[in-house]
Amino acid sequence: MSSVIEILVCLGILLGGIDEIRGNKKGYGGKFREAFELIPSMAFSMVGMICLTNFIAFILEKGLAPFFHMLHMDPAILAGFLAVDMGGYQLAEKLALDSAMGSYAGIVLGAGLGCTLVFTIPVGMGMVEEENKPYFAKGIVLGLLGLPFALIIGGVLSGLSIGRILWETIFPMSIAAICGIGLAKFSGLTMKIFGAYVKLLRVVLLGGLMFGAMAHTLHISEKLGMTPVLEAMGVVCSISVFLLGSLPITMLLQKLLQRPFTWMGRRIGLDSVSMTGFLITCVSPLPTLALMKDMNPRGKLLNVAFMVSGASAIGAHLAFVNSVEPEMTGALLGSKLLGGLLTVGVAYLVGNNGKLEK
Repeated sequence: MSSVIEILVCLGILLGGIDEIRGNKKGYGGKFREAFELIPSMAFSMVGMICLTNFIAFILEKGLAPFFHMLHMDPAILAGFLAVDMGGYQLAEKLALDSAMGSYAGIVLGAGLGCTLVFTIPVGMGMVEEENKPYFAKGIVLGLLGLPFALIIGGVLSGLSIGRILWETIFPMSIAAICGIGLAKFSGLTMKIFGAYVKLLRVVLLGGLMFGAMAHTLHISEKLGMTPVLEAMGVVCSISVFLLGSLPITMLLQKLLQRPFTWMGRRIGLDSVSMTGFLITCVSPLPTLALMKDMNPRGKLLNVAFMVSGASAIGAHLAFVNSVEPEMTGALLGSKLLGGLLTVGVAYLVGNNGKLEK
């Protein structure tokens, strides 16, 4: 799987690079250039957490890990509350008793639940218009309802048994259920809690970046047991190189699939903007959130539901996993794409045609 993706990325690099040389005539060159323009924002959200991974792992090992040991659970699951590319993977590696569970928690769980908790929900509620916030909240609830499908698919593709997946994910899925109920019944209070959580996370991220930069300048990173800041930056740069090809390829796919997507959308009651949103979400959920105002009600719900599992499936998350553990590429894509589609199916069946209850 990883070799096929690497070939596609190389083709995308050629496509984007040649178009950029020709003056960005087809738009692929702009996507090629965008990959490097994303480095600052990625560094701000990733480097600090990676630098602090050893310290956070030590605190969790002394605090919550013994409780998980008593229940015969792997404490690596705790890392799943962070996004895979915001320190979740590195933290899972440090906490894991079993390397397979560490990979699963850091990649599959972190790319689904972690990304939803620390990125999609707080950013989405800040981006969407006031009239669309009820659709966003209900879409997240429907997405969390379908999240177990994604976690099971990703776990099986990781080589874990279904029984173990269900047992190990009891805690995070309980938290997901609480978040879903909170958004559905107490959205104001829930968003205040998320807002405080995101502010705290921002302090940790920027604090880690500051301490990592000072430790590098003073040449004391190893003495402090801190991940060197240049090593963390290497992860960011590796992701950017992968995006050089994946962004132009995604744009090509979007153009090729525009007509069949439009045809399919008519059959299931979705407009063309809603159908395009699914593909865009696979690269980044941000443009899709901006397009919500142009979608019909059903499209809004299904697109947000898909984000819970499918966000950044062929964008930053795929790039990150390809740079740190390429053999987990299949598990990541299976959980995010197949799990996301199953989630959309669940949302389609129970979503009341996009109508909100009064």
